[in-house]
Amino acid sequence: MKQQLKGSPYRDAVKQWHKTLPNDFYACDIDLALISFSGNAVKAILDVKSSNDHTLSNTHKQLYDWFVQQEIPVFLITVESYEKVYCEHCDNYEIVIDIDSDVIVSEYGTEKTRKMSRDEYIEWERGWRK
Repeated sequence: MKQQLKGSPYRDAVKQWHKTLPNDFYACDIDLALISFSGNAVKAILDVKSSNDHTLSNTHKQLYDWFVQQEIPVFLITVESYEKVYCEHCDNYEIVIDIDSDVIVSEYGTEKTRKMSRDEYIEWERGWRK
């Protein structure tokens, strides 16, 4: 059974706390690692971006380059269609993505970019898991 994949307020608080540490304590996060339980455990890294503007920090570039050197590809994922919905019980906005929304997948370090339907994405990810 998959766990609820929603952001963790605790994790977010720790990330904010870490930003108060000295400026040379570099860190960045990745959003998803595609995992296999046979062969090479990490098949690919997925990092979600909110738009097609994939301007990356030097910290992200260094992390992505390290993964690529380990022969682990990095993909930047953008969901094309989403809406901000006000959540009354949490007094904030949440992003709601239509389950059938198209995604745009760009491979870091290459010019490869592909727009995919949900079904195409499932087949694409399945291919990386082989």
